Amino acid sequence: MLVSNNNNKVYLILLAYILGLLVTGFNYNLGHFTLIVIVTIFSVIIALAFPSSWRFYITKKWFIIAGLILIISYYYYQWRLPSPKSSDISHHLINIEQTFNDTVEITGRILTPLQVNRNQKSRFIIEVNQLETTEVTGKVYVTAPLLETNNFFPSMEVTLRGRLYQPSVATHPGGFDFANFLARQGIWTGFTAEKVSLNKFGNVYQQSLFWLRRRVIKTHVRYLDIPDGALVSAMVIGNRGVDLSFEIQDLFRDGGLAHILAASGFHVSLLLGVILWLTQKFSASSKFFFGVIGLLFYVTLTGFYPSVLRASIMGLGVLVALVRDDNSAHFGDNRVNVLAMLLLTAVILLLINPLWIWDLGFQFSFLATFGLVVTLPGVIARLDFLPPTIATIIAVPLSATIWILPLQGYVFNRLPLYSIFTNVLATPFVFILSLGGMISGLIGLFFPLLGSAIALILLPFSWSLIKLVEIINNFPFASLAIGQISLSIVLITYGIYVSIWQNVWCRKKWFWLSLFVFSLIVIPLGYQKINTTQVTIIKGTKQPLVVIENKTKNYLINIPNKSNYDYVLKNFFNYQGINKLDSIFIDTNTVNNKDYQYIKEKITIKEKNENINSKFMKIAQDNSSIIQWQIENKSWLLINTNKNVTLPSNITIDTLIWSGENIDISNIEKLKPNTVIFYEFVSPMVQKTLEEKKINVFSIIDSAVIQWQPEKGFYSYQREGI
Repeated sequence: MLVSNNNNKVYLILLAYILGLLVTGFNYNLGHFTLIVIVTIFSVIIALAFPSSWRFYITKKWFIIAGLILIISYYYYQWRLPSPKSSDISHHLINIEQTFNDTVEITGRILTPLQVNRNQKSRFIIEVNQLETTEVTGKVYVTAPLLETNNFFPSMEVTLRGRLYQPSVATHPGGFDFANFLARQGIWTGFTAEKVSLNKFGNVYQQSLFWLRRRVIKTHVRYLDIPDGALVSAMVIGNRGVDLSFEIQDLFRDGGLAHILAASGFHVSLLLGVILWLTQKFSASSKFFFGVIGLLFYVTLTGFYPSVLRASIMGLGVLVALVRDDNSAHFGDNRVNVLAMLLLTAVILLLINPLWIWDLGFQFSFLATFGLVVTLPGVIARLDFLPPTIATIIAVPLSATIWILPLQGYVFNRLPLYSIFTNVLATPFVFILSLGGMISGLIGLFFPLLGSAIALILLPFSWSLIKLVEIINNFPFASLAIGQISLSIVLITYGIYVSIWQNVWCRKKWFWLSLFVFSLIVIPLGYQKINTTQVTIIKGTKQPLVVIENKTKNYLINIPNKSNYDYVLKNFFNYQGINKLDSIFIDTNTVNNKDYQYIKEKITIKEKNENINSKFMKIAQDNSSIIQWQIENKSWLLINTNKNVTLPSNITIDTLIWSGENIDISNIEKLKPNTVIFYEFVSPMVQKTLEEKKINVFSIIDSAVIQWQPEKGFYSYQREGI
């Protein structure tokens, strides 16, 4: 392994820089002085305890230096965190809300390529310079009508008419923190555009990039059509530059194949391999020249994203090694040099932008590459009974995937159960489609019809790949919601991975250690699931969404629309580890069958009915607008409409879920509830009356999610920060 003491010092410093950036992800309230003291103490302890007999031995002072580097990188990250200037447009949000001026006009320059969101609107970021007649600065996240933004590209100056808004934080368990995501990019304002007008055409460079990307996409789509043509384009230039349908994106994401839709190391390696093969009879300097031109062109075409930059920098290292005739630096020839190159590449990118440390594309790219370097040789060795080509097809996705899965499960609370199997079967199709897409796309830049004709040859492979993923995704629990994995378990898992890589004894016991990792993840999640009793009331478009969990049984009252399911309920189900609904209660007079069919495709629903009776929960109703159930000896009543209804007589309840409008307060008092939860507007007079009678009052208008557990009682997700 690492036999040079000087090299070890360099590696230690580089690792300390990365560790300092990772420390920024822990939430703690330590002062600057306390942090410095803690890091210094740990550095001294490690320096004193580090055995001098180890082959990795490093003199003690270097651990103190590493601790200093860690502290510097931590504060470098904080220094590079964006913060709004005094002239930033976000400071005007409060003034606009106070004056009730919903519609405003902003002017700015488009910064990013336009993409289509799930609501079939274009989304992009602009650098704003004017709000009405006021000069402002800052960046704004924009959604706008598709037709009005057709053929728009970065560098164009536009005027937008619409509504400013504050980007939302995560409002439900497992929800996406949109505000934090934008803030890391220096964006604190959103804008919903109703009208868009072009003020100034963009520059030649951005126009050329737009033309090149559009030319490649048209080449593939002309004869392959949709979705096959768009899929091939996404496999060549990445889905950020292609409007690939969300049905296909979700299909591949659920199957564990999301990485093939993003420009990544595989595509860069494939491109570089083709260039080196075409120039094999050329001199080393000619290979270097064509290789650099090819890498530069590809990175420019796809966009300067971390995963592409990582692969390109490492590819550049290979080209430099060719010029220097240093065969030991070739990929696969010397594991130490590749690891050193990977580590150096990571630090270079994180010096350019330390915020990339929390970019999932960056994390997955490096983990997958690290897995290939350290795990691939051992896996191929154990598959020596197979032909070399077959062994490689199996070993490559296996080596990369096992290093990605723990992080994937931790971040998304969901795992594609058959992802390794799917990746193995998909590898030949991915190789053919990526290579064929690159060749046809390149030819299509100069000869569009010829490029499209070549792309048509790929139709059987694209069709087969889509069908393959569809079939596997229909297997039971193909995309498994697993719930919340503890960060400590993820760190232990990666610690065991490293031990298997580094330690001979651990390597021999890899099967039992893998079984231990599996048990470490599954047993706590299973124990948590069978002991969960919880009712969650989530704000819906019209009616509240009520999710009832009792041990292994799950029920849903009311049905969300497609958008609400994608952005709210799906994430919540993943967070709670819910893979099936034992029953779903729907008012058959108002149910949207399209919404129901869409949700049925996403999660198993055992039955849809209006009367539920089980060991854990009973639902009874006088009419379809009133739902009553009992759980853990607590009686609940949901008034599922804002129209006038007649309440059940001679009953008392513990909890009432009510719109707040359609029932006289005296009738509510007869039910004698301990808690009332409002899902629409409630007058201050009604709220005051209830509070005077010692009734707990909650509102999902103020807090989008209210939860109840037997031990904790009621709590607001927004207030408690759960």
